[in-house]
Amino acid sequence: MKYRWIALLAALAVSPLVRAQSVPAPLPGVAVDHGWIRASNKIGITANGYFTLTNTADQPDQLIAAQCPVARKTEMVSADGTKLTKLTIPAHGTLVLDLKSAHLQLIGTRFRLYHTATIPCGLTFSATGSVMLYLHVERPDARKFLALRKP
Repeated sequence: MKYRWIALLAALAVSPLVRAQSVPAPLPGVAVDHGWIRASNKIGITANGYFTLTNTADQPDQLIAAQCPVARKTEMVSADGTKLTKLTIPAHGTLVLDLKSAHLQLIGTRFRLYHTATIPCGLTFSATGSVMLYLHVERPDARKFLALRKP
């Protein structure tokens, strides 16, 4: 019984040190956040995906490809719908993809996009590599959602 208390006290004394050492520093690269898409009861539509990219590296990075398995095809497009081959995120900068700028187009959705669902997508960056994007499906009138989610 006496040894159990000693072991417990030793574990508690060491635990702050273990906790402090187990949290790694964030790696430089691009982080993805605030991903969303509008809900739809229709299959085979083109839906737009919006999100925020933050580059923590000392060099600019480029989004060069996107793939969302829920759609037949995924493209990066400008605000006017022109297909883009890359999007540049400045060093230590943020790029918001929203209604009035570049965004993803999910062409030919394979399923209905139900409110509160989450759509996984893969993004490929020239320097960072592959990053997962999760698009939260929001109500069709989700314009207010975008303003709330901006950094």
